Amino acid sequence: MADIANLCEALDSGRIGVLMVSKTDPVSRLPSRFEFGARMRKAGLVVGIGDIMNPTLSACDVVLPVSHALESWGDSEPRAGLVSAIQPAIEPIHDTRAEGDILLQIMASSSQPVPSDSYQTYVLERWRREYGPEGAESLLTAGFMETPVPAVMPSYRSGTGGPVLTPPPAGPVLVLSPSLRFYDGRSQPLPLLSEIPDPLSAITWDRWVSVSKASAGKLGLQDRDWVEISADGWKAELPVKVQPGLREDVYMVEEWAVRAPVGWQRASGEAGACVPEVAVRKIPGRGALALMATDQTTETHGHIPMEHSPHHRSYEEGMAREDVTFYPVPNHPDYRWAMAIDLDLCTGCSACVAACYIENNVPVVGRKEHIKGREQSWITIQAYYEGDELAEIVPMLCQHCDNAPCEPVCPVFAAYHNEEGLNVQVYNRCVGTRYCSNNCPYKVRRFNWFDHSKRPDPLGLMVNPDVSLRGKGIMEKCTFCVQRIRKAKDTAKDENRKVRDGEVVPACAQTCPGDAIRFGNIKDQNSEVYKWAHSDHAHQVFDELGTGPAVYYLKRGGKHNGHA
Repeated sequence: MADIANLCEALDSGRIGVLMVSKTDPVSRLPSRFEFGARMRKAGLVVGIGDIMNPTLSACDVVLPVSHALESWGDSEPRAGLVSAIQPAIEPIHDTRAEGDILLQIMASSSQPVPSDSYQTYVLERWRREYGPEGAESLLTAGFMETPVPAVMPSYRSGTGGPVLTPPPAGPVLVLSPSLRFYDGRSQPLPLLSEIPDPLSAITWDRWVSVSKASAGKLGLQDRDWVEISADGWKAELPVKVQPGLREDVYMVEEWAVRAPVGWQRASGEAGACVPEVAVRKIPGRGALALMATDQTTETHGHIPMEHSPHHRSYEEGMAREDVTFYPVPNHPDYRWAMAIDLDLCTGCSACVAACYIENNVPVVGRKEHIKGREQSWITIQAYYEGDELAEIVPMLCQHCDNAPCEPVCPVFAAYHNEEGLNVQVYNRCVGTRYCSNNCPYKVRRFNWFDHSKRPDPLGLMVNPDVSLRGKGIMEKCTFCVQRIRKAKDTAKDENRKVRDGEVVPACAQTCPGDAIRFGNIKDQNSEVYKWAHSDHAHQVFDELGTGPAVYYLKRGGKHNGHA
């Protein structure tokens, strides 16, 4: 913020001849007190560099389109000590340049010495200088490289005594919160991110205000009611989501959803986005809200095992279950694919949801379909509350049951259990009766009401060729990334061996930043998934139904654990 303040002072004094704004939106995202939109026009020439039009680029004199990361060279440091290479996967689709090439070409047109003829050459030469020939080769072949990180002890300036927390203001307050999906709104134009539900509220495409249960009772509010929020002459009208866990008189809005007036501190991931003395009143009418879960209580759904729940009934091949069943014990000769998810490591970030969309060509269906409850996501992050407390965040996907209730009701044998434990869905057989979805206790099957195979640009360029595009009238669901299983088995067959542990990594497990997901062959007692599934902290959802899920959830401690 100090750098921004210095820039604004230089703009006011007329010292800026050319202002270049690259891949950011300060007009919308800086605190409104800076009035950056008016100030940047004081520069002699404003040049914008970006790939998505936003208010800042719209106000620039010249806009230079930048290439996508998949079309560019570069590097990044996602965490201290890890350098990741950025290499182009395709040639630029449009007449664009990488940010580095844009700067080099501007330098070439002036009297400044140019370090390289292209940004690719510049990046490769810098890697060789900084990491040596071997390090540069490692970046090119492996895609990343570990570097030593000096130990730095945190310290406070003398006399400060550390951070100071100010007490919350009295009375109703409005909290402007960064979005988990859009942060400060910079990614909001991407339709895929609007399709992913906010994990705590289960809302997708819409703007809303979160209201505590106590405040909702006081104002007579329910989900989808509308309220008017006003403060300091500013007001906004938003639909309501009654949110467990909020304190009374606290109203929370994601920052991108409102345009805060001048003088308010915008959130942008910083503290201080709290507006005191707001007035909230109910206004007539109810509106459509893309709300994917109308009931998130543990008592209703039962996805969280309570204290009286039995331990999961995992069993080895050839051993009978502890409960009585008419189903035969399934036979899995070589593989029984399974997944284990550690709920203590899951943060609900929804990265796995986005990865599944991209890997498996899951269609983006839009707001109207979501309002009707026709979402298509194969994996969802579901938050469950007990009273006003968050009980657990649970990633929910097809459980690939041993005795899957969806299979016997399919009249055309489109859903069946294969010899590797997968609940397979044969798309060409499916006639769309939806009996399987009705019979699934986990509600993880998705029906294509429309043909989404023809995707608008640029979504049509994001199709994974290893996965088919499903047409309308087809039921689909999680496949444990069967295309990756097939690839690993083909490699193992060529080498005359079985698939080794760790050779199959589904997209959700690959993307999880908390490393909360393990996948593999549970028949292999040395595999990670076997060790996790046989932990004393593991349970299976609805195992009391006798479905025999292949997904195990781990949870340590807590009153919902159900086992010591």
